[in-house]
Amino acid sequence: MRLIAKAGIGCAVVLLTCIGGVGVLVYRVASGTIKPAVDYAGQIEALIAAEQPNAATEPDRWNDLVALLEKTQKINMEVWKKNGLTAGAPDTLQQLEPSVLRGAAAAGDLAKEQAAARELLTELKAQRVFGEMRDLAKGGRFVRPLKKGGPLVEITLPDLPMARIFARSAAAQMRVAHLAGDYESYLEAFEGVCGEGQNYMRQGILVDRLVGQAIFMLALTELEQGMIEKPLPAEVIKECEKILNRTTAVPMVTLSIETERRSVKDTIQWTFSDTGNGDGYFMPGARVATTFWGANGMAGQRPSPLGSLAGLVMAGRAETTKKADEIFDASIVYARTARPTRVVRGISPDVEVEKLTGRMSMLKALVPALGTMAAKNDEAMMYFAATRQLLATELFMREHGEEPPAKASELVPRYLKELPTDSINGLPLGYLVLKPGEDAYGRRYLLYSLGSDGLDNHGTQAVNPAERMSAVKMNRNGVIGIDLVMNEPGEGAKKKGNGSTN
Repeated sequence: MRLIAKAGIGCAVVLLTCIGGVGVLVYRVASGTIKPAVDYAGQIEALIAAEQPNAATEPDRWNDLVALLEKTQKINMEVWKKNGLTAGAPDTLQQLEPSVLRGAAAAGDLAKEQAAARELLTELKAQRVFGEMRDLAKGGRFVRPLKKGGPLVEITLPDLPMARIFARSAAAQMRVAHLAGDYESYLEAFEGVCGEGQNYMRQGILVDRLVGQAIFMLALTELEQGMIEKPLPAEVIKECEKILNRTTAVPMVTLSIETERRSVKDTIQWTFSDTGNGDGYFMPGARVATTFWGANGMAGQRPSPLGSLAGLVMAGRAETTKKADEIFDASIVYARTARPTRVVRGISPDVEVEKLTGRMSMLKALVPALGTMAAKNDEAMMYFAATRQLLATELFMREHGEEPPAKASELVPRYLKELPTDSINGLPLGYLVLKPGEDAYGRRYLLYSLGSDGLDNHGTQAVNPAERMSAVKMNRNGVIGIDLVMNEPGEGAKKKGNGSTN
């Protein structure tokens, strides 16, 4: 009986010790404090500034850019209101499609939007909005000021919708000016929108870079599609080349990866306690963590002390930070590796993030799709290079009786120092000469990316937007059969003959 009693006492002691140990841990988690000590916002601003030319001497003109975007939005809203339209300002500019501005039959609100669109462009030009943006494109430092004293994840970017308004307006102005033969206005709008795209791509925040790329795509698409309808004069082409050379000088995508690294670390310091030795516990009730904790059904609430037990099973601060650095280090290497090599290896940071276990669910929610970001950057770089080759081809034609070069190599060295390499597949761009009358839109050549399959499909184009997007995605099987044609007719483009489309 004594042995049983002693064993019972021993078990009780062990049990009480365990309960006490757990109690201490629970107390540490529940009573932990958030002590954000690192100015990651300042680090991000310094990274962005260091990537810009003459950063130490040039004045920062970010606020000038935002003020101009606010001016654009104000004019936009006034014009739509004056015309009796309750417009969501950015969306109504989608009506500025070629078929609308070229006088296609329209009725009801579409007709009112067409009239408002023309009035808007006239007013923006009269108030020198396009001219002021062009001036901003010619110099200065542009660094978005970030919030100090609070979590970076809480930053709002109200200027992004306004940037979209200006970009759509400038692309529409290019279209109208081109058809009217007003090439001073055309170049003004083109340089303005390209400058806007450059200044957003210069920012380290991922969404800024993606917005900048989208702005560039609007401008380059209008440039390329517009020349199918009406060729640009040689002197205008030369100016467009100069503008592209100036404005496509953007930082490598690794800037955005380093910025996102600091943003994630900032969120970690706002969601984990600080035990004073570089470690700490995840705190579901922290100011920022409630956003992620809400995914489990407690949105907007601070969990009870019992709920704070999540900090016991989640990875600690030191382990989470170490894993974050490993992911971002690997992403830097990934982004610097040529895309064809990345595809062959079949490894993506996005896949590695998806493999994170529940203990790292906080990190899994924080890290953006870095592999997708690198692929988007490949596409943008391809478009920059392809547009330069397209302009060189057009200039060759102006100087050779509108006959295209028999081979792309004829552009070197007079029109191009060298033929560009396609960043999507590491190959030269595809080039196909068309006979007079062969193409329904009057094109004499096709310039295209071979897409991610790397196969020359002789300019076979996508039949819908989804199919076009699939051509730039990484495809390990390499069977797609679609090329990305640069001089592709836009929606509503007029056919010029009985030739077949390609």
